[in-house]
Amino acid sequence: MSSSAMTASARDSWSSRTEFLLACLGSGMGIRSLYAFPYICYSHGGASFLVPYLIMVSLCAQPLLYMEIAVGQLTRAGPVQAIGMLCPLLKGVGMAMVMTCFFTSSYHIAMLTWTLHYFFASFKSSLPWSVCDERWSDSPCVVMSTTVNFTGEQTTSSEFQGYGESEKKSTKYFTEYVLQKSSNESDLGGLNAALVGYLFLAWILCYLCLFKGVRSIGKTALQTWLVATREAFYCVGIASGIMITFPSYADKRNRISVSTLIITVTNVCTNLLAGCVISAATGALASIVNVPIAHVVNHGYNAVFVMMPSLFSKLPMSNLWAVLFFLSLICLQINYQLSLVQVVVTTISDQFRGKITAVLKRRELMPLVVCAVTFLFGLIHVSRGGTSTLNFVDYYLVYLPSYIIIYLEVLAICFIFGGNRLAREISFLSGHRSYFHYTKMWAFVVPLPVTCYMWYGLVEGLRWANWATPWPYHFGILLSILCLISIPIGVLHELYKNGQGRSFCSAFMVSVTPTFVPEHVKRKQWVDSREWIGREPTGDQHNDELPLVETNPPRSTVDGYRRNSRNSTSKDVDQSAL
Repeated sequence: MSSSAMTASARDSWSSRTEFLLACLGSGMGIRSLYAFPYICYSHGGASFLVPYLIMVSLCAQPLLYMEIAVGQLTRAGPVQAIGMLCPLLKGVGMAMVMTCFFTSSYHIAMLTWTLHYFFASFKSSLPWSVCDERWSDSPCVVMSTTVNFTGEQTTSSEFQGYGESEKKSTKYFTEYVLQKSSNESDLGGLNAALVGYLFLAWILCYLCLFKGVRSIGKTALQTWLVATREAFYCVGIASGIMITFPSYADKRNRISVSTLIITVTNVCTNLLAGCVISAATGALASIVNVPIAHVVNHGYNAVFVMMPSLFSKLPMSNLWAVLFFLSLICLQINYQLSLVQVVVTTISDQFRGKITAVLKRRELMPLVVCAVTFLFGLIHVSRGGTSTLNFVDYYLVYLPSYIIIYLEVLAICFIFGGNRLAREISFLSGHRSYFHYTKMWAFVVPLPVTCYMWYGLVEGLRWANWATPWPYHFGILLSILCLISIPIGVLHELYKNGQGRSFCSAFMVSVTPTFVPEHVKRKQWVDSREWIGREPTGDQHNDELPLVETNPPRSTVDGYRRNSRNSTSKDVDQSAL
């Protein structure tokens, strides 16, 4: 992503399709693949969980990924403008995606600070978490008779003493030295100076990758199926806005089906590989210390920052394995972090391009402002009590908003705008017919699991409220509200704007009518204009040789297309879709 590779157009674009695919792949390979997916498989039946997981990837995640890539590639806009073009009434769904990315980036990078700490600590002559040290151990590291395993159960058998000793060293190092965790979950306890420094370093790394533009990134059966659906959506980046933003910089003629297949297969294989790595490490640690594997298996970030360091301290060349592992984590986390920040940068740039150009004279300043603001929001997560918020923030930012966003996104694109209409435009641009099964899945397969997924998420939110400690729970709820409040505000704003001199029904019909003008309408407008007199294509020219219009069409074209859209029947649209 060097400046010499940038195009002269007002909006950046990928220099190659490979660059676009690598950026999309990086957005789905976060640290969560290491610390969450293996435990979810273990707790929902082990290898049998892969059956519903792979089915939901094929039937739901892949068609929705195809849909999001198509929307971004066709509209050439971020999630707010893209969804606003297809269904103005639900334009707030796009803003909810952007807000989710903004707040997620502020807490996700906190875990990157832990990784940076461990990475630099791995260069010491002996791994610091393998020994007792008075700096992080106020009590003896060795547990003589009673040990506490990773599942929180106590055991007094002498065969577990070796494992309890190793685990306690890593746990104490992580909680008392790295995190300097406050003993009171209701007290933030002030900032952790070391982590603030690593947070600043992490944002410098992110900015250096962003400032030249986008191209610098390169328990029941039902519950099991719903969890599999959730993991399938997360695996390919659905409802985050990333898979709308990145394709908006891609060539409109890209084969969307091929991109969808590559991203889906690669990300699923990455999840499976991560699961194999963590499972093998868990089994190895259990074998070394001679304990049942159930006493070693762990979930959450402790699997990465407690269990894996414990294993490295028992291996030969422990420093080498630790350096390589945490270096890999840094690469994974930075890739995902860049994807989140790019969604925010793209949205602001698309919405306020003229105003931003007037205030910020250079393009490099926009990512700097976003990084600086997000750095300030992330300070709460590097405080001594900030780690108590992470589990709640993870749920109320990654999961809860996505339950609602996915449902409304499918409603806006597949039903209000129309899956067949979207397929028709894809076919026109690429010169290839859209895959028939995708449109049928949007209409008949996807709605049921997406609806169940939304209700499952709302019920889960109530379950969390039953045992949550007060202030982290309220903090998580506040972030969810800030993410989702844009949806009702967008609905009210659109109805008010279109309700001047109209009845409610008329205003509603105008609000659900797309402002997106298909490419063939734009091309006809330009070919018929005086600018193209004497230069019309001959009959044997292919559609690809006509100019691709990158600017907004005249208002008359938009209004005319909206009138035709309201007057056309769904039957007409369906017949001309494929």
